[in-house]
Amino acid sequence: MKSDKSLIFANKIWQAWKYGTLIKVSEIEASISPRTRLRAYEVQKNYISLSSQGVFGWKIAASNLAGQKHIGVKSPIAGILLKEKVFNFKKTIPLLPNHMCVAEVEFVFKMKKDIDFNKSNYVHEEVLLMIDGLYSGIELPDSRFINFAGVGELILIADNAC
Repeated sequence: MKSDKSLIFANKIWQAWKYGTLIKVSEIEASISPRTRLRAYEVQKNYISLSSQGVFGWKIAASNLAGQKHIGVKSPIAGILLKEKVFNFKKTIPLLPNHMCVAEVEFVFKMKKDIDFNKSNYVHEEVLLMIDGLYSGIELPDSRFINFAGVGELILIADNAC
């Protein structure tokens, strides 16, 4: 069950996302800040109900050691891709307000079925059989936090993995 704290924290991030503002970690009340990965992902799940269009898919951030070291996470982290944040290649993409000013070329996998996140030990062959298609994409990551590389893993997860 989602806690009121996770919704309050999600709303702070959502509003900053909506208006293109940045948040200082020191401005976040310690009582609403997630203290575990599970709670950080609980904050993230609130974006689904805050979205006007719903979920498009999922992303994996910090998939290599250099990226993990740069943003201070111990392993890759997941984020929700919302439909209103996905643009077709024929559309004009608004670049502002994007404070990170980074574009990342990505592999985009279309899956045949949803992955069970409760299962953690998929074998290589299982994953390959789940893939329906492979596409290219461009990600324009952006954090809602000043000094995103120093806010820590839990805040970055709650921030929808940038």
